[in-house]
Amino acid sequence: MSSIQISNPAEIETKNFLERGYQQLAETPWYFYLVMAYGFLIPVVAMNLPGVGGVGAADLLMPFGFLVLFCFKKCGRIMLPHIALTCFVFAALMSLQQIDEFKPAVDCTIRWVRLFGILIPFFFGLFIPVNNRLLDRAFGAWMVGGLVAILIGIFLHSFQIEVREGQQRLWMDGASILRAGGLIGNSGAFGHMTSTWAVISMCYLLAVSKTKYRFVLAGGVVFFTLYVIFISSSRAAMLHLFSAGAVFFLLFRIPRVLRQWGVLTTMYGVLGIIMMACIMQCMPSDNSGGNSNALETNLKRFVPGYGGTSAGEFTSNRAGNWPEYIEMMNEKILFGWGYKMGVRLHEESPDNSYLSVMLETGAIGFTCMSFFVIGIFYCLGTLYFARDPYACVLIPACVGQLFNCFTSDIYTFWITMPVVFMLLGLVVQKKPTPPLELQPKL
Repeated sequence: MSSIQISNPAEIETKNFLERGYQQLAETPWYFYLVMAYGFLIPVVAMNLPGVGGVGAADLLMPFGFLVLFCFKKCGRIMLPHIALTCFVFAALMSLQQIDEFKPAVDCTIRWVRLFGILIPFFFGLFIPVNNRLLDRAFGAWMVGGLVAILIGIFLHSFQIEVREGQQRLWMDGASILRAGGLIGNSGAFGHMTSTWAVISMCYLLAVSKTKYRFVLAGGVVFFTLYVIFISSSRAAMLHLFSAGAVFFLLFRIPRVLRQWGVLTTMYGVLGIIMMACIMQCMPSDNSGGNSNALETNLKRFVPGYGGTSAGEFTSNRAGNWPEYIEMMNEKILFGWGYKMGVRLHEESPDNSYLSVMLETGAIGFTCMSFFVIGIFYCLGTLYFARDPYACVLIPACVGQLFNCFTSDIYTFWITMPVVFMLLGLVVQKKPTPPLELQPKL
């Protein structure tokens, strides 16, 4: 008589679940994991090492970028932005020949290699078949990764943990507190990452996502970002957020839900300001004997003329240095002084991407970068007029970047820009796809 073995139903279900999961992983193309790794890891894996400087996923993932660029077959269209960005990389390389001293030349060459690593993701679209599913994974990974990095930055700020020596502080009358600087202890880079994350997340939720909670989530993103901008005291991030938001407001067709969106945004904004004021009033300071009113100090930084703030103080004396940099450009107008030499030619950095590109890479590099920007807006504009929703996400994001360029060298921010370049490179390759409600019913 043969024995009959009866398996445990729970074990069978678990086995089937694991088999389905393994099959799904095996069937997912490799490039899905690549774009998700870039989207999630770039903002999260970042640190400041003493004696070395900033190190992060932008450096660790660089070999994979080279592998894609040189070992896979092209399947996308080469357009003006690809040509212009390639020419800019070579213009930056040529500019290194203008450096006379050995040590600065070596250091700037290393920084040029990192520049190549930052820009490589833009070319992924040439080697990766682009569709809406891939884009949703890429945007989703960035939204999650950026949120994790921002939460870590808030944690570090809450306990006043100094990430790097000389981290920026918010100075008050006889007291100071560390400004939120994220994982690398730089309030400018952290504010830029936060505003970029906010613009892309908010625009994606409103223009692409179909979840019924998208308006609530978008309002939450605005509230969350206002708090982070406040604790980082980043005026550039505020300019970035509001300029991009204004452009999105003009582009996004929301006649039926405009009132609901406006009410939610206003409500979250007011609540955010109230909460920021309450929290910052209770923040500890290095000197308890001084005035620890961080709210008033931030108002002086954010509102021109408030409390007698002069124009020079409002711009942190950036604008006062710009004429000196413009004068220096005339000495080496064609090839520039050398990529990343701007901070070595003057006591203070230009903190202006337009001036830095012109000063460091000359008229050749500036022209290449200008054609890249023009090409990007042409491609995104073509998608927008074809009513592709992803264009409504990246056009405001690009406008925010251009405004932020007036206050920082943002194109080399390695905790943010690799993802921005990757998303741009993928979206410009896709064929226009109208929103679901405009697609014909089968």
